[in-house]
Order: sequence, then C-alpha cells, then structure tokens
Amino acid sequence: HEVSTCSMGRWKTEGPLGTLLLGTCYVSLAATRVLTTRSLSREKGYAFLPMTVNVQAEFVKLLVCGGLALRLLTKGKESISELTCTCSLQLLKWSLPGFLYFLDNLLMFYVLARLSPAVAILLGNFVIITTAVLFRLVLKRKLTSTQWAALGILFLAIVSLSNQSKLATSQHHGSHSVAHAVDEHALSSSHSTMCWTQENGNSTTEVAVHASTNKQASGLYTQYEGHLFVLVSCCLSSLANIYNEKILKEENGMEESIYIQNSKLYLFGICFSSLSLILFYHNFLFDCGFYYGYSQVTVLLVLVVASLGLTVSLILKYRDNMFHILASQMTTITVITVSWLIHDFEPTLNFFLVAPIVLLAMYLYIVNKTEEEVAVSEQ
Repeated sequence: HEVSTCSMGRWKTEGPLGTLLLGTCYVSLAATRVLTTRSLSREKGYAFLPMTVNVQAEFVKLLVCGGLALRLLTKGKESISELTCTCSLQLLKWSLPGFLYFLDNLLMFYVLARLSPAVAILLGNFVIITTAVLFRLVLKRKLTSTQWAALGILFLAIVSLSNQSKLATSQHHGSHSVAHAVDEHALSSSHSTMCWTQENGNSTTEVAVHASTNKQASGLYTQYEGHLFVLVSCCLSSLANIYNEKILKEENGMEESIYIQNSKLYLFGICFSSLSLILFYHNFLFDCGFYYGYSQVTVLLVLVVASLGLTVSLILKYRDNMFHILASQMTTITVITVSWLIHDFEPTLNFFLVAPIVLLAMYLYIVNKTEEEVAVSEQ
C-alpha cells in the first residue's frame, strides 16, 4: 500500500495546527518583506538592482523544491513519469503564473519606494476587489449581496485612505536621503545604467539605481505613481493566485507532488527574471557587478522573498485564495502596528477613522458565504 505524495504533504497542513502554522508563517514573512524592502529604499530607488533579488529568490525556491522532488524520486515515492511532463506542452501552462509573479514581485519594490509600509499595505487591500471580479469572470462564482456591499465599502474606504499617502510622501522627500538622481546627461550616454558614488560631507553616499531623472518631480506625482503601481500589483497578484490555484488543483493536481509543481513554476520565474536582467541591465551588470549595493539586510530580503513564495504555494494548494486574503489582513495589522511603533509613520485622524472600515469590510466579505456555497449547504 503506497502513501501518495499528496497525503504526505497534507499531514503537515491539515487541521487547526496546520492552519495556524501556515497563517503565522505567511503573516511573519509578508510583514518582514514589506518592512525590510522599505528600509532599503533610497529616494524612489535602491542601492542595489531589485531584479537581482527576485532572480536569487527564484533560484532558492527552485533548489528547495527541486531537491525535495529528487528526494522523493530516489525513495521511490514518485515515479519518473511525474517529471516527463516537464518536457511536454503541459509545462507551458506554468508560464503564465510565472510571468505574473515575476512582474508583481518586481513592482513591489517600486510601490515601497514611493509609499510608506502602512499606507502601501492598506491600499493593497484593493486586491480583494480584483480577486472578487476575477472570481466572477473567470471562475463564474456568484457573490452574495452582502459581499458586493462590502466590496463597495472597501473601495470607498481605500479611495479616502489614499490621501494619507500625501503625508508619507512629503516626509520621504523632506528627509535628506543619501541617494542622488542620475542626471539626464548620464542617461543619454552609452551607459544608461551606471553606478557612481559622491562625497557628502564626511560620508560616502550610496547609489539609487532607479532614482528619478526629473529633479522637479513633486511629492504628488510620486503619490500617484504609488497608487498606480498598487492597482497594477493587485491585478497581477489576483490573476496569478487564482490561475495558480486552478492549475495546482485541476485534474490530478492534488495527486501530483507540490514540489514538482513548484519546480515548473519557479523554472519559468528564473527564465523571465534572468532574461529581463540580461536584456535591460547588462550595462549595469558589466560596470557594477551582480551584487553591487548588497548588504546583510539585502541577503535577508532574498531569503524572506523565497520563503514567502514557498508559503504562498502551500496556501494555494492546501487552502485557497480566501485564506490567503484573510492572512493578508493580519499582515496589514502587523505592518501598521510596527510602522507606528518603530518607524516614522504618523497616522492622521482620517487614517484612524478609515483603517478600521477597511478591515471591517474585509471581515464582512470573508465571513459571508457565496451563493453557490449557500445553495450547497441547504441541499
């Protein structure tokens, strides 16, 4: 009697204890990622190339899942036929979520370079709206009237809350950052991406790779950039998670090892990240090196991003998107609390009034069953 790989993975995630562990891991890693990324930002940019973080995170995830998949093969708990599909056309279905996750992970750096962690994480709750719309359009799931009302409240609350980012933006630009903008002459030269340092008093400044070239850019422009990036990120994240959950569970997906499934996904993630890095930043890599601007905190960020990706895959396979969204709300509370206690975030009265409305709307949406679930339970 063989024990399936699916059963082997489920014993670790089923039940209240598994749910608690998954939720705790996700909240801890997601909050750490947001706060760490923000701490590394330098005036709309970073001292390192953000795409290098994503490339290494994808490699770490592939090494973990690939190693575990090979371990199953050597123990005879997985057949070699499970890997033959990686050479077939079925492999291509993992390219879409791989590309979407690649864009979303990269976009997060730009969001946190323009908005404070508390504001960014609260505005990120717009993901519940994009997820609900995609549930309706892609999966044909019907929502109750209470859920639609909750989405309406959430949308209005987020629009009102977006004004809080003006404060965060003005504080960010009012501080004396060690990063400086690359001038237009430098961008017009053959080396469009360059690294350079400049003496600032008694200290040496760091480099902002993605610093703005427009020295007259206002805080309001930065605010609108942040809002736009959050909106796009929510759309990408929703579509990626829904499609990934679908292919993780469709047909015989629950019987296939999650390590093999993830290996296919992360293989595409490496391809997209590496190809973009070579095409758009080859000058920077040649002039400065792959690890230019790295620190111990940056290495920690690589490990956190990789661990978060692995945790999300477990949630999507053994739970669902609703659990993921619920865990995201706990992340919101954690990030806001930490930002208030140890960062320079100063919430306004509007923030205190609107933030609970966002969380309440999320609660109303999650606790209400969809019309399909209600019909099934009545039968």
